[in-house]
Amino acid sequence: MTTLRSSISDTVNDINKLLIRTRDPEHEKRLRRLRRIYFALWEEVIRQEIASNTHEFKEAIEALEEADAAVEAAKQDMENIVKAINKSVSAAKAVDKVVKLGIDLIA
Repeated sequence: MTTLRSSISDTVNDINKLLIRTRDPEHEKRLRRLRRIYFALWEEVIRQEIASNTHEFKEAIEALEEADAAVEAAKQDMENIVKAINKSVSAAKAVDKVVKLGIDLIA
């Protein structure tokens, strides 16, 4: 079964790989901010006992999978980086609905 913790870890690993490849300062800034957001969410996921049978949980997993796919596409073609960042922001928002950390997700 897929967990939020492993899905967040996968997304952060992919963001790190994309961060290495980007040369645009604005993209780099947004990716670094996203990485910090995901670390905060990851810590909260570890701290909480989260029910995996909720609609929000399933949406978060799906959003993380979409973000991973978008980041993977961006690694192949850097023109897709904005889409990858936007998908990653959406996924972070979906995870935040589960953990209710209430962090500012403007990335």
